[in-house]
Amino acid sequence: NSLYIIFVYLLLMDKKLMQYCKLLDDEYIQPPKNVANMLKRALEKNNHEIFYHEFNGKISGAVTIFKIHKNVFVIHELIVDKEYRNMGIGKELMKKVHSHLMGIFIVKTSTASKFYEGIGYTKIREGFLSYINDENILGRSYWL
Repeated sequence: NSLYIIFVYLLLMDKKLMQYCKLLDDEYIQPPKNVANMLKRALEKNNHEIFYHEFNGKISGAVTIFKIHKNVFVIHELIVDKEYRNMGIGKELMKKVHSHLMGIFIVKTSTASKFYEGIGYTKIREGFLSYINDENILGRSYWL
């Protein structure tokens, strides 16, 4: 399949992305079925950004942000290498995300609600949290 070849080529070209995928592989004994497909679609559509944290030249954490509307983002696969956890790297990554992108952020999680609430996210229903870093966004006409 030519799409698979392109995907593999892009992975080989970006060492940071390869390290990020390795972190995901190490974290999940059996990865969720949609992780590889979502990353592949994101690369194809270019509707995402990946933020990295490096420690001594090694990727110590990363997060993928999908843009689903003009200023609406979904946080997908925030991960910190086991060796570097509890050092504030997740918070640093999200600080970088929030300073770079303005809008509404949504995250679905069953295990990290406490982390997201600790950085200002609000629970909107069980397993879903949101964060707004641009208060003017709700008044914009494209929401009407």
